[in-house]
Amino acid sequence: MSIEKIALPIDTLNIENISATFDSLAPALTFANSQRATVTLLSIVDQLSPKTDDEFSLSNMDLLEFVEKRESDGLSHLISHLGEMYPQVKFDHKVLFGIPFIQVIRLVEYEKYDLIVISSQYRRHYSSDQLSSMIKHLMRKSSVPVWATSNSGNDSLKHIMVTVDLISHDQENTQLNKRILNHGINLANVFDAKLTIFHAWHLYGESYLSTWGRKSPMEIALMAKAEKQHKEDMMTELLSSFHYNGKVDLILQEGNTEIEINKFVEQHNVDLIVMGTVCRTGISGYVIGNTAETIIDSVKCSALTVKPEGFTTPIALGDTA
Repeated sequence: MSIEKIALPIDTLNIENISATFDSLAPALTFANSQRATVTLLSIVDQLSPKTDDEFSLSNMDLLEFVEKRESDGLSHLISHLGEMYPQVKFDHKVLFGIPFIQVIRLVEYEKYDLIVISSQYRRHYSSDQLSSMIKHLMRKSSVPVWATSNSGNDSLKHIMVTVDLISHDQENTQLNKRILNHGINLANVFDAKLTIFHAWHLYGESYLSTWGRKSPMEIALMAKAEKQHKEDMMTELLSSFHYNGKVDLILQEGNTEIEINKFVEQHNVDLIVMGTVCRTGISGYVIGNTAETIIDSVKCSALTVKPEGFTTPIALGDTA
């Protein structure tokens, strides 16, 4: 997996918060440095709001040009600082106008970026709820993986958790699992991190079996044991083509996906969770749709979401704000 181009929205309005922003971005920028990637700092202006008497006297076009220069100068200043810290990264910048998530998606889709990174410290007129909404829009609608970073205070990743789907053998699931694993293993190699490959499972219809199905506790236990063995076999088959030299834990946890993932993240100090998101329902046990969003809302660690190969964004490249 090659990461050559990374898009990074930056809030130049809250310069006083820039230290916290780059603390949360440190692992992503360290990763970019290891890949010798191009990182494009993005300032997305969603409204023209004059703040001084001089700005109020400007025409709309002059105000737009003034704001564009101000944002560009702010990004250039940041790049001069970041270039010293991450010398292998090629930094550039762009100023965009319009609805932020639409502008970011249009850019990364049209110019073939490999990754979007966004900090939990990004605000720019938004409340924390609105920030979460922006992240969700990116994760739902971009075909490019999205890395939402948390302010953990670490400049490295020590523990990476990869969630996989072991419900179905269909081609889409298998390809997405492989994409997720590629990202997780690549990051684990860069940071020499502990890697956990995780799947939460349950015996389908267990409550029905014990009531309407008239199965005894022993019969249900034997069925659950067989189901777990089936998951173990699927995990072995999935991982047969992957190799990682570091520490790897394979976890098959019986229970609810959201609850078990949150519990594991909290108890095992996970720094980054890598998961797939798909725009369909019906795959119990897989981190999709509302389940993925619920997990992103509740976990304190960073999250990297990956779409299936061939996913097409619903945002037309010609859309305007």
